[in-house]
Parts: sequence; structure tokens; C-alpha cells
Amino acid sequence: MIWETYWAVILGSIILVPSLCVAIFAFWIKTYSSATGEVAAKYWDVFVKLISAFTVIFSGAMLFGKYIDQQQSIEAAKQGQILREIALQEAEYLKQKLAFDTRKHDQRHVLLSEAKQVASRLASQRPADPTLELRFEELYYADLIGIEQKGGPVEQAMIGFRKELKGSAREEQLKQLSLDLSRAVTTELKSSEDALLAQHKQITALVTRSSKTSD
Repeated sequence: MIWETYWAVILGSIILVPSLCVAIFAFWIKTYSSATGEVAAKYWDVFVKLISAFTVIFSGAMLFGKYIDQQQSIEAAKQGQILREIALQEAEYLKQKLAFDTRKHDQRHVLLSEAKQVASRLASQRPADPTLELRFEELYYADLIGIEQKGGPVEQAMIGFRKELKGSAREEQLKQLSLDLSRAVTTELKSSEDALLAQHKQITALVTRSSKTSD
């Protein structure tokens, strides 16, 4: 704020400017004016009144400026508090969302890893184990719904593997499709981990911003 930054200059001006004017006027009236006695006293009376009026006006303007600065400081503090509260509320919401997403990620990791293992075992066994086929069907039709990305690499890999498994079931093709599913699982789990990390960073940024605002 202007007053807070230049208060020393302002106060110095209030003191020095009238003093300087008095000195200049005294020098003028002594050196250049022919007025003496009662006339000089009248000059001084008028001059002092003018300087006094100027000092009062200037001081009042400075006080008003200080008041405006104080009001702006108060308003800035209020705005900072509001921004801090908003940041903290947003951070709290993201913490709750992060906790939910973390639980979902853990579940995703378990089920996708299981799907990868089941497919790998089905691809390497001939004839296929009916129990493994049943578990693959459960994962395909139920357990992975809402866990895998809709239309994502795991879903596409699961569709391709099941199509081959229920069709000609060629061993080499199943192994390749099982490898594709394994890569798809790695991709989706990495994407899920990256999303959690991004939320962590966002929460940290909000908390840091609220701390700076409060300072």
C-alpha cells in the first residue's frame, strides 16, 4: 500500500514543506520586499494562515489516504481468508475422492492381475481347465465391469482372448492374445497410478496455496 510504503516520505513532506516555505518567504521579505513594520506583519499573517491551511489540507489528504490504504488492506485480508477457505475445502473434497479412488485402484489391481493370470494359464493348458474358463467368464461378464476402462485396452484384449478361446482356441494365438492382455493390464494400472499421483499433487498445491494466502 502507498501509505505503508512511503509513510516516512509523507510525514517528512508534512514537516519540511511548510518549514521550507517559511524560510523562503522570510528570505524574500527580508531581501526583496520593501515592506516593513506593520505591513510586513500583515504579510506574515496572511502567509502563516495560507501555510496553516495548506498544512491542514495536506495532512487531511494524507490521513484520508492512510484510511483508504487500511481499508484496502482489510479487504485484501478478507479476500485472502476466503481464498484460503476455498482452497482448503477443495483440498478436503479431493482427499475424500483420493481415498475412494485409491480403494478402487487396489481393487482394480487385484482383479486385472487375476484376469491376466487366468488368461495366461488358459493359453498354456490344453485342454482348458473348466474352472479357469468359468472364472474367466465371471471376470468378463461381471467382476471387471466398472473396473476396466470402458472401451479401453483391457476390455479390447479380453474380447479378443475370449473370441479365440470360444472359437478355434489355437494355442499360439491364445498365448499372443494373453500377452496382449498382460500389456493392456500394465497400461491401465499405470494410468490409474498416474491419476492418483496427479490428485496427490493437486492436493499438495491447494494446501500450499492456502498457507501462502494466510501468510
